[in-house]
Amino acid sequence: MTDQETNRKTQSSDPGRASLRYAPQSGASATRSSSAAIAAGLDYLLQHVAEWDCSGKADAWMGCCVLARLGELPEHSISSLLREKVEAALGNLLRMRAACGHNDTDAEFLGRTIIALRAGGQAPPEDLLHALWRCRQTDGGFALFPQDWSGSAPEITVTAVHALRTMDRPAEDFLAGCMQRGESQLSSWLSVCAGILDWEKGLAPLPLLNQACRLIVRVRPQSAFEHALLLRCLVRLRLQQAWISAAELRGMQMENGSWPGPAPRRPAARELSFNPDQQNVIATVTAVSALALCESQPGLYFGSDLPRPRRLYES
Repeated sequence: MTDQETNRKTQSSDPGRASLRYAPQSGASATRSSSAAIAAGLDYLLQHVAEWDCSGKADAWMGCCVLARLGELPEHSISSLLREKVEAALGNLLRMRAACGHNDTDAEFLGRTIIALRAGGQAPPEDLLHALWRCRQTDGGFALFPQDWSGSAPEITVTAVHALRTMDRPAEDFLAGCMQRGESQLSSWLSVCAGILDWEKGLAPLPLLNQACRLIVRVRPQSAFEHALLLRCLVRLRLQQAWISAAELRGMQMENGSWPGPAPRRPAARELSFNPDQQNVIATVTAVSALALCESQPGLYFGSDLPRPRRLYES
């Protein structure tokens, strides 16, 4: 059995357990630097562009997730070929939105579309913003649709706030109440906390940031995707645990440059089933963006992927 197959078995033996761990890679992926891991991950995404290019055969929701993360990367890390694919996907997304309209589109997709367009340097159409605002509920949160019996959801609300670039007291109270009630399921709140920390500077109220911090330090990630989200949070908070988290995330990378799923389920009325390649695309672009975020703040890690010198521990 290969190391890669062993790694997959370790992940899939009991996916519901909070104690899930990944088998360490013994091949080249175990010793890759962050820059090499990012390059390998981007190469994997380029090989699987048909999964996320927002064309008729690709899932547009997943395309928005990929485009938003790729838009966070520094320009020097994006090859000319990948840049061409990104620009083509953005064009496909705009054409698809113009053709389909927004009547049957859920708030999660609307929000991610707006974020993806802005990440690609495109101004989102005003009707897209208005359609998202219509999903605001009386409790301050956002639901999938304007009149949705299931009510507001924290994941959708965090995405909507990010997309609309606005925050008010009712939204704050809604999210704070949900986070307080949801502390028993910590891992499920990683995406919410990461989303809050991804908001523009000054948008998140201090009490909400403090509440997110308390949740983050207690989380034990259960997948490569969640581990990447945790790393984003640690870097945003400038915590030195980020170095350990980044090293562990690099060790989870597979030999083909991808990070293994499972990917997050789409929180929408029409659930999608992802094949393994699609799952890896979401996990991979999230891991790549998290490692790139680390690379943009080398002061946290003393400018190196190596452990801190002994003298720094002994001083």
